[in-house]
Formats: sequence, C-alpha cells, structure tokens
Amino acid sequence: MKYLLCLGFLVGVLAFAGTKSASAQCVVQTEGGVLNVRATPDGRVIAKLDNGTPVTVIAHRDHPTGVGYSRIRARRRSGGAVTGWVTEIYIHCP
Repeated sequence: MKYLLCLGFLVGVLAFAGTKSASAQCVVQTEGGVLNVRATPDGRVIAKLDNGTPVTVIAHRDHPTGVGYSRIRARRRSGGAVTGWVTEIYIHCP
C-alpha cells in the first residue's frame, strides 16, 4: 500500500513538472490595447483581454524560448469566462 501511495505521488509530481502553482489577483497591463490569451504557452490565440482587465493567476511556466507564461482565468467583456496562457510580463500583481 505504501508503495502505491508513493507511486501515485510521484506520478502527480511529474505531471505538473515545470508548472509552478499560484493564485493571485492581478490586472492586464500592456503597452498596446489588448493581450492575447493562448491555449498553451506560445500556442494559438483563443481570446483577447483589454488593458486593465482583472485576472486570476493560477499557474506559471517557463517556456523553452525563455519567456515566462502565466495561466490565468478572467471574465471577457462579453461576460463569458476564459482560461489560458499569457506572457507574464503583461500581468501586474499588486
């Protein structure tokens, strides 16, 4: 039984390797007007968030290109929610 618990823990740790967990209330802060939200770090764009949009940061990942990405959850202007990845330099957490 102890072996199975350790094995399960190890599988869980490996599944999340490279992703740091977080939970913070932040806002989009860009030089332009919008921030692209991506399906995966450096992946396809699934939504755009306006400057000043409140977001909740739920994870962080360093991309092989050296860019840091944050997984966020936010409300769109249309009222729907979006969860995806954004370049972390455009997220300001007071």
